[in-house]
Amino acid sequence: MKLSGSIILGSILSVVLVLMIAWVVQIETAIDDSGVDNFTSKKEKIIRLSNSLKQSKEKGKKLWRENNCTNCHKIHTHDGHPLPGVKDRYPKEWLIQYVKNEQVLIEQKDPYVLALNAEWNSNKSEHKNAHLTEQDILDILNYINRK
Repeated sequence: MKLSGSIILGSILSVVLVLMIAWVVQIETAIDDSGVDNFTSKKEKIIRLSNSLKQSKEKGKKLWRENNCTNCHKIHTHDGHPLPGVKDRYPKEWLIQYVKNEQVLIEQKDPYVLALNAEWNSNKSEHKNAHLTEQDILDILNYINRK
């Protein structure tokens, strides 16, 4: 059986058409009931993350002030930020526990808290913030760790 040019061209066009239909169906299913396109550009994602971080820092600043953190933690004059780089020096889970209830770490004889208390000549728990949620503490950490 001999294939003519028109049969080959027709076959190619049919395959392309099927692929285009599949692509359109994929795009249509990516649009949710609210009509919002789920194919977000990288730039839009970066903007959303940036806005989210900005909101977190603003909430953290408010919580920092409401909880009188500046009574002990002063702003460092060299960079204008309290506790710069703290998120880089300690594990996140440890920081959350430390802010929420430092006494637990003292009782566990945690080496980080023992070293900090020795450095600041303290042998008691200064952080008792059971009312703060984990997200509240993360917001505070975003605020104090801003660069």
